[in-house]
Order: sequence, then C-alpha cells, then structure tokens
Amino acid sequence: MNIVFDSRTFSFDKWRPPLQRQLPQAHFFAAGSPEAPADPDYVLLWKPQRLDWSACISLQGAIALGAGLDGFAGLQLPPGIKLQRLADAGMQMAMSEYIHYGVLHFQRGFNHYLNAAKSRNWQPLDYRPAARTRIGILGLGHLGSAVATYLARHGYPVVGWSRNDKSLPAVTCLAGESGLKEILPQCDILVNLLPLTDHTKHLLNREKFAALPRGAGFINASRGAVIVEQDLLDALAAGLLGGALLDVFAEEPLPPSHPFWGHPDIRVTPHISAPTLIEPAAVEVAQMVRVSKGSSLD
Repeated sequence: MNIVFDSRTFSFDKWRPPLQRQLPQAHFFAAGSPEAPADPDYVLLWKPQRLDWSACISLQGAIALGAGLDGFAGLQLPPGIKLQRLADAGMQMAMSEYIHYGVLHFQRGFNHYLNAAKSRNWQPLDYRPAARTRIGILGLGHLGSAVATYLARHGYPVVGWSRNDKSLPAVTCLAGESGLKEILPQCDILVNLLPLTDHTKHLLNREKFAALPRGAGFINASRGAVIVEQDLLDALAAGLLGGALLDVFAEEPLPPSHPFWGHPDIRVTPHISAPTLIEPAAVEVAQMVRVSKGSSLD
C-alpha cells in the first residue's frame, strides 16, 4: 500500500515515523520525491503542492491533515473519492483551552489591566462570574461544538450558531439568518469558529459588530478573512468592541506594518490555537485507512 504525503507546511520527516508505527505495512513517500508513485493508494494532504489527482485510478482515499478545507481550492480527485478531515487529533481540547483563555481574558478584565499597567494605573474592576458572562459561538462543526460544550461545562451560558440546525447539551443552538441576528445581541464575548467559505467571507463586518452589546469581547480562531479587518478596527475605536483576541489573519504571517500589531485593545497570537498533533493524527489516519479498506490491516 503506497501513501503519498503532500504538504508545503508540515514536515514529512516528523510525520513519517508515527504514521509508519500506525500503518507498518504501508510505504510512505514525500510528494515530489523521485521514488513517490504517481498513482498512490492514499494521499495525505495539507496545503499540497499537487492539486490534480483525478487521473489516479488506484486512489482509495484522500485525507486532510488539519482543520478547515479552504486551502484546497482547485483540488481534483477521482470520481467517488472525497476529501476526508481529521475529526479531532487533539485539536478539540487545544482549541477549547485557547478559547477558554480568551474568555477569561475578557471576563476578568485583563485587557483593561494590561493597558492600565502601562500607565501604572491601579484600577480594579467589579468581578463578573462565569454564570453572568454570555458566550456566543459562531460555527458548530467539530471544533465549535467541542468548545461550546466545554464552556457550558465550566458554567458559562453558551449560545451557538450555525447555518443548519444543531443540538448540543446545555447549549442554546440557533441557525439561519434569523438565528444570526438573534445571537449577536446576546454575546458578552463573541467567538468565531466558522470555516472560510463563499458565504462566510467578510461575514463579520461593521453591521455585525454594531449588533453586539457595547464593549463586547471578540475572539477569532478560525480564518482571518471571515472578518472585515478595517471594520474591526473601527468598532474598537468607537467602543463597540472592548477588545479582540486574534489568532488568524487574512494574510499570514501578519505583516510587521499591520495596525493589529501594537494596538492597545488587540492581542495577537500566531495561528497557534489548535495545531494538529502528529501522534493522535496518525492514529486517526490509520483508522480512516482501515475503514476504507474494510479490514483491520493487522
């Protein structure tokens, strides 16, 4: 069984050993290497060099090694083969931890304290418990659902929104255009976990930020192009938003001249909210291969 690994950002040398441990009978190849077969049995992809696999008559599966599918524009696969995504690979807990940090950042007023410390200003704020901190989550896919459930277990009132109806324990779920209008006024902190699609590009704009309670916190950990960056800056300047924690950007790495850097009400992290963990990812890849072949491969 031949498996080709194709990624411009992930290291084949780091991924190969855990993949080989999980699938010892497989032969792994780096895309573009002289020995890599042109017609493999499986391809493992993340920001791949090659997009056209449509002529591969032996191809039985294609697996994306990260969250989101926006980096696969133009991908061509043989008829009957669909790109599969990892369900977790440690990303759900990593994202839940990151969002929980962001929620605490705004809930406990750390944005205020960090700025106050620069001017040596001793100004404590009133304590706001989790039960009185309303969280809105846009996007209830694998990651969004995990984050919503995690925060609900920690005592936060959570409302989630998706395009289609969802149901989660202890989470109020809204859907559709009417649901989007309904969720925004209920958010003390708004979390964006929407994938980037034609429908979500620039979805979060001046109008959406103005619909939030004045001074709300905003966390973006999905894709940068879901927001209109200038509208976010304007909303902060007008006091519509109290602060933003941003992990993703329309252009990455974020250019040194970008106004997000150094902004007193913006915290920037370099797209680290939910990295793909190689060991659990290798386990999931092996499970997908076994299921597709209808055997344990033992």
